[in-house]
Amino acid sequence: MLSVPLRDLDPALRFAVRQAQVFGSSLRIVGHESAGHREHRGPSPPLERALRTARALAGPGVEITAELHPSPVVESALRADPDARVVVVQRSDVDPLLEALGRLDAFASVPAVACVPPGWHVAPALGQPITVAVDDPLTSHRLLGAALGFAETHHLPLRVVHAWALHLPADGSPPAEAVLSRWSHRIGEELGRLRASTDVFVNLEIQLVPPVQALVEHSLESTALLIGARRTTDGVPPGLGLVTRVLLQRAACPVIVVPDAPVSALDRDTTDGSAPPLSGRI
Repeated sequence: MLSVPLRDLDPALRFAVRQAQVFGSSLRIVGHESAGHREHRGPSPPLERALRTARALAGPGVEITAELHPSPVVESALRADPDARVVVVQRSDVDPLLEALGRLDAFASVPAVACVPPGWHVAPALGQPITVAVDDPLTSHRLLGAALGFAETHHLPLRVVHAWALHLPADGSPPAEAVLSRWSHRIGEELGRLRASTDVFVNLEIQLVPPVQALVEHSLESTALLIGARRTTDGVPPGLGLVTRVLLQRAACPVIVVPDAPVSALDRDTTDGSAPPLSGRI
C-alpha cells in the first residue's frame, strides 16, 4: 500500500514496487479523495500518474490497483487493510503518520510502515546489508525473525546493531568488557535459535554510542533499516519512540517500523508455507 500525494513520491513508488516484486505481492496505491473529485469518475490526476509510474517500474508481473479514500490519507491507508504486508509512505508523510497513529485505538492492529527518504534508489551499492536495531535482546525475538526473513528474501546480509549511550564515571573508564560480552552473548543466542534454517550472513555490532548516531551512520550504507515499535500499554495510545521518530526523519535509507505482532509477514516459516500478515500493535 502506498499513500499519495506526492512531494517525494517516486522513491516511495520505487521501494513499494521493489517489495511487491521480491515478495510476489500485489500493490495497492491509496490516494486522497477531495470533495470536488467526488463529482467525477475515475482516478485523480495524481493517482493516474502514480499508476503509470508504478506500472512502468513493475512491468506485467505485479498486480497494481488504486483506490481513493477520504482524508487523512495516511490514516486511511493504515485502516484500509491491517493485513497488508507493509504501508509505504514518503518522508513528507511522517507528521501525518504520527498523527494517524495517535488517533488509532490503543489495541488497533496495523501493518508495518516503511518510510522512504527523498532521493532513494532501488539499486544501492552491491551487497549493502539489511540493518536491524535491537534494543532489549530479551524482547526482540519477532523483530530479529522479521529481519532475518527480510534479509533472506532479498538475498542480502544482515547487520544487527545494539547501541547504547552510557554516562561514564568521572575517570572516564568504559564499561567492563564482561558487560559488553553479556549483551553480545544474549543477542547471539537469540540469533542462533532463529537462523538455524537459513544461510543469511549475520554481523553483530555492539556499540557504545548514542543509538540515533549509530543508526543514522549505518543507514548511509544499508539497503533498509528495521526497527521495532514501542509497545502499547493499557490506556496509552499507539505511538513511536523518540529514536524511531528521529530515524524516520534522518535515515538515508528506507526505515521499516515493525509492529509488536504475534506473526510477521517477513517471517519465513508458517503453517501453510505462505507469509502471514505483518500486523500488530504500534
